[in-house]
Amino acid sequence: MPSPRVATAFGLTLRLAPRDRALLAAWVALSVSVFAVWLAALGWMAWTPAPMPSWLAPLVVVSFGLPAAWWTRRRAVGEVALLHWREGAWYLAAPDDPERRDGGRVEPMIDLGGWMLLRFRSDESKLERWFVADPAQAGSTWHDMRAALYRPAQAGVPRGQAQARRQ
Repeated sequence: MPSPRVATAFGLTLRLAPRDRALLAAWVALSVSVFAVWLAALGWMAWTPAPMPSWLAPLVVVSFGLPAAWWTRRRAVGEVALLHWREGAWYLAAPDDPERRDGGRVEPMIDLGGWMLLRFRSDESKLERWFVADPAQAGSTWHDMRAALYRPAQAGVPRGQAQARRQ
């Protein structure tokens, strides 16, 4: 059986395109709306035995879903960032100052195989950034990035040592 690919040091440029920002805002709006309608229905049933009026669900969706979408869209900036994997650790840098790096964790939040929503959380500050990665953006580093995300303990270890560690 072939051994899994081990990630070498790499760097890639990521950004949230306008399409990705809109998709993320719609996802958050849908999630918040469903939860808010469920809470409204639960509260209505606890308060009165009468059926919930048909106008209440759209009102709740507009009241909670649209502000959630607006907030998400404003927070998910489309700035370019340089994401680096070096010696078993993630670093985020601005393109105008690549030497100043912020260490942290990268977590895949949604993985559709050819499209990933990633969240970077800084170790030093409360910085949290969202990125979309796909093979077109990542290029030749796509498989190394996936290996570093899903096998971080072995990703920074040279190939021979990783195989010896598994045996």
